[in-house]
Amino acid sequence: MEEIIETFPEERVVGVREECRLREQHFGNFQEMETRKKIKRMRNRYGKFFYRVPDGESSADVHDRVSAFLDGLWRDMETNRFGNGPSDELNLIVVSHGLTILLFLMKWFNWTVDQFEGLTNPGNCEYRVIEVGRNGEYSLAVHHQDEELRDWGLSEEMIEEQKLRAYGPGFL
Repeated sequence: MEEIIETFPEERVVGVREECRLREQHFGNFQEMETRKKIKRMRNRYGKFFYRVPDGESSADVHDRVSAFLDGLWRDMETNRFGNGPSDELNLIVVSHGLTILLFLMKWFNWTVDQFEGLTNPGNCEYRVIEVGRNGEYSLAVHHQDEELRDWGLSEEMIEEQKLRAYGPGFL
């Protein structure tokens, strides 16, 4: 986060806040290799969204935290709490862990559990840019190419929805 902030002129950074709801999934006591392998096998069979790690959280639990954060963020954006006027540009940067970012996107775009299950976890320092498109909606397709979206596990249907959000109904 600090490296990202340094790329902006100081007067353009209006604030930084730590948000505990955007922490990574709590995996419980995950020390023994054999136990870890068994848990991963069960999670893969059961599904990564609903499977709760013993003494830890499920992705659904993290989704609840991310949803609460986003509800507040949307409210702050709608009420102009960030101090930006109608003509001011506002960029928000969210820095978190891979699963948390996937669940953030799931909530933002109303993806289903099945769609979430097909996504791949972002690598270290990998980023996703959600940007307002010509259609006035936020989309991954404004900044990212189709091949990149496919590599992340988005289905063709999800990619088309991102393009529609970015460019409107006449993009085809």
